[in-house]
Amino acid sequence: MSAEGVKKFIAVVELCFPRPQFDGDDVRQGAWMAVMARTLGGYPDDVLGEAANRILRDRVPKRDGRFFPSPAECEESCRAALRLKQTAETPLLSYAQADIPYEDRCKLAATLMQSPLGKLARKEGWQESMFYFCIDHGRVPGGQELDQCKKIAKEAAEIREGCLRGEYEFGGAWSRYAESMVRKARELMEKTS
Repeated sequence: MSAEGVKKFIAVVELCFPRPQFDGDDVRQGAWMAVMARTLGGYPDDVLGEAANRILRDRVPKRDGRFFPSPAECEESCRAALRLKQTAETPLLSYAQADIPYEDRCKLAATLMQSPLGKLARKEGWQESMFYFCIDHGRVPGGQELDQCKKIAKEAAEIREGCLRGEYEFGGAWSRYAESMVRKARELMEKTS
């Protein structure tokens, strides 16, 4: 994540797709560079490099134009390169879940629960929903998935409390069943870590 990375990205892309020159207007040229830096500056340098290579490899001048791609197109290329990098860094995502035995998925989930995010989940009380997410997906939740895990934990707690207060038919039995699921998740988190 550096201005130097953005400059290298621009230098690579402009080998085939010349950047705007603005008829020598330094102010407009500087503004364009600032837009590119603001748009792409949050990406790591290796992602910027891969994104530039993707543009050179995949962009068709006859279809997409011969000039420098728009900031939105550049950012889309960066997002694609970042997704590729993240997939490569978490190889379990590339395997079919059915190929991984349940016990191994539980062990991986328990290991992931030792991460800073897992410790935060324990502290905030949504560790079971994160644990089951990790079992199902072979990775920690991110973005909106975090909010979903928190929401599931909150809803489950509200329903358990409602069962204990007698708001549901067979509430006591459902409450005991829910508590056994929570206990089992905690046992698996501790047993396999």
